[in-house]
Amino acid sequence: MRVVVPMFVLACLAPGTSPAAQLCTGNAPAGDSRSVHGVVRDISGARVPGAEISAAWTDWRVSGNSLIDQVRTASVVANAVGEYRFCALPRKSSITFRATLGGSTVAVVTVPPGRNTGAVTLPLEPAPTLPARARPAFVQGVVRDSGGAPIPSARISVGEGPAGLSDDAGRFELAVPQAGAVSLVVRRLGYRPRTLQVAAGPSPPVLDLILEPIAAVLRDVTVAARPGAFEMTSGFSERRRRGTGAFFDRAALDRMRPQTLTDVLRSVGGIQVHTVMTRWGHQTTPSSTRASGGAIGCSLDYYVNGHEYTPTSLGIDRDMAPDQIEAIEVYKASEIPPQFLGRRSRCGVVVIWTRYRAHELPR
Repeated sequence: MRVVVPMFVLACLAPGTSPAAQLCTGNAPAGDSRSVHGVVRDISGARVPGAEISAAWTDWRVSGNSLIDQVRTASVVANAVGEYRFCALPRKSSITFRATLGGSTVAVVTVPPGRNTGAVTLPLEPAPTLPARARPAFVQGVVRDSGGAPIPSARISVGEGPAGLSDDAGRFELAVPQAGAVSLVVRRLGYRPRTLQVAAGPSPPVLDLILEPIAAVLRDVTVAARPGAFEMTSGFSERRRRGTGAFFDRAALDRMRPQTLTDVLRSVGGIQVHTVMTRWGHQTTPSSTRASGGAIGCSLDYYVNGHEYTPTSLGIDRDMAPDQIEAIEVYKASEIPPQFLGRRSRCGVVVIWTRYRAHELPR
């Protein structure tokens, strides 16, 4: 039995037609693609239907700063008159074709890159009498770490020949040129590379490959810190005892039941609230009537949890809801404590402390 693989690749067969009569209609090879068609025959020249023909090639792709190669495959079954076709195979890659019939007959041929001008004939014989180099050979297995977890995207290669990647479950299957002992290399970033001799064949054993990590494992680090609410309350109470500024703790806010932050600021002398229409709707802007230097209608500066804060274009009421606030301090320009002096402090400062979960609040 033999397989004829025409290497002029402009035509491919459809069931029941002759090679010369049928083109790859609707699937014409693109600039980087080619088509292959052929006929499966026995040693007497008679056509043999039902043989399975597979094509395998290496596909290169760029991932980040790395060039990764991966084995791709395609397969067809010869039709009722022994004809088969492949369309849109890569033109720039060598392609290995393998034909089998009932698992008992095998033939392999490799077609080099480019558009071809000849044909290759392979005689098919019963698999037991084929020389070892003509038999389909594979290596297969699973790549794991030392804890037994699968390692995806590990690179498996055989010398300078075929290479592939393990899948998400760590599994791999790699076609090799011939059966017998081969040198298998397994690599993965963060793990020590491993090289071992394995047996390749038509039905190889499933290898269980363990990679050792080479990254240093750091000991656990415990960080102890107090919630910011403790520091905030201590400073808040101390500043309130000085008697300068306006202060609203959570209890005062609960009694006021304000709808917005500016509802609270309206109750502070020397602050006026303007309402303007913007593209986002009504926006309220509080300003000071007692700014340093005699400025009138001067915008206030804001601090949130001790850090200077610039309201968004939506306005401070949209940024900060009363139910998110634990306490508020309001200072005129002449009353501002040193830690809240900023670039815009000449107009007065509003200091906001946000709420914490109940078990984090100071007692």
